[in-house]
Amino acid sequence: MTVLTDNLFMQLMYTQERERLQEIDRARRYYGGDHDPPLRVLPGKADDNVYINLVRPLIDKAVDFLGMPTLESDSEEDAAWIEALLKAWKFTQRWREIGMAGALAGQWYTRLTPGTKPAADGVMYPRLIVLDPETMRVYWDDDDVENVTEYRQQWTSHDEKGKPIVRRIKTYRDGERWRVEDATGKDESFERFALLTNTRWEVNSDVPWPYDWSPVLDGRNLPAPAEYYGLADVTDDMLELQDAINLSMTNISRILRFHAHPKTIGTGINRRNQKSTKDDPDGDKGSGLESGPDSFWTFPEADAKVFNLEMQSDLTSSQAFYEALRSGLFTAARTPDPRLLAELSGDVTNFRLQVLFGELLAKTETKRTLYEEGLIAMVQHAAELAGRKLAAEPTVNWPPSLPLGDKEELAIAKAEIDLGLASKATWMERRGYDPETEGGLIEGEQEAAMQRQENVGSALLREFSGGRG
Repeated sequence: MTVLTDNLFMQLMYTQERERLQEIDRARRYYGGDHDPPLRVLPGKADDNVYINLVRPLIDKAVDFLGMPTLESDSEEDAAWIEALLKAWKFTQRWREIGMAGALAGQWYTRLTPGTKPAADGVMYPRLIVLDPETMRVYWDDDDVENVTEYRQQWTSHDEKGKPIVRRIKTYRDGERWRVEDATGKDESFERFALLTNTRWEVNSDVPWPYDWSPVLDGRNLPAPAEYYGLADVTDDMLELQDAINLSMTNISRILRFHAHPKTIGTGINRRNQKSTKDDPDGDKGSGLESGPDSFWTFPEADAKVFNLEMQSDLTSSQAFYEALRSGLFTAARTPDPRLLAELSGDVTNFRLQVLFGELLAKTETKRTLYEEGLIAMVQHAAELAGRKLAAEPTVNWPPSLPLGDKEELAIAKAEIDLGLASKATWMERRGYDPETEGGLIEGEQEAAMQRQENVGSALLREFSGGRG
């Protein structure tokens, strides 16, 4: 029986952590187009490797469908402050970075710090820093994965003399509060995924954080059962499918390189006659072989033959195998293949799109539930850090994942208004109109139309009364 000693437990934990970091690194490499080569290339030999990067469109599609949320508050003062805060954060850019981090790593991280300089409106807002998931490690209670005890950010850097060092920022619990420790370490080994357990640390500062919440906030991209860290949109098994796709296309590329061009074969020909007249000036001029569109070959041998050897297959099975792998990758990612949309013809209804995008819409709804919780916490903590107390929890609104066409949306609007399920004002707002402004304009147009009708009626009456009718 194996006894799980403290040392063995630490080794297992470090092995799992190393594997997690390597998976994040691999996903980021593949997104950027840096794929593992399907075939080894020998020095001086042709490189037949083909890379079809499907990871990037899958990640981009997942982030695009997550969408850009907006926040509302019943308090006009709070709503104005939140709007100014998000503007100071350059929230459109920050949110894209958060979504990209979650999609690639399965987990996103941010850090809130006091502001360092006033924004354009002269107000000092707290800063929101998006952290690199590959530098982050989280520690929690053994019996409660939701009870985080430490966030550790660790990365390699250089000191003022250019020598490599390790930077570490620990945000850890100290009773009911948190502390933030900034330390510098030196180690002889700087392997990228090493946890550097033997590093000699020099603590630069260790200060209390004056709030009951951590300045580091994190969240999952997709839920993983019995795990703290979430799932990425493209996991390691999907990257294996990407490798198989690259290998499939590489094999096709190699076959085409060797066999795409027909090879001319001659039988029953004297070897001397296989040389062209240019290469054999002393040979029999009448029996030499000279290739060219205007060449005419003759052979003294009666049984001589010349023919082309061509491929007997158009690689249909190889192409079908590639299509199967591609379909498997998009299915595993719960995303429709863009080529399906290109093949659609006729009137593409919203219902049809809902069916095609059903898996992606369901996945997006799950992601939004997780990201929404983190976004609300960001704003609430930022308000407290700025010395404000929000009157109520802000409301997060998400854009439609799959927008309706104008024709379908107007039909739904008319039906809801006729059935008394919604007002005209509500639908005006959904369509981006201001009900008060549009109502005044519509009323003015109606009065002008009525006035024109009255003028026409008065003119007809005058003509009739004058005896001209």
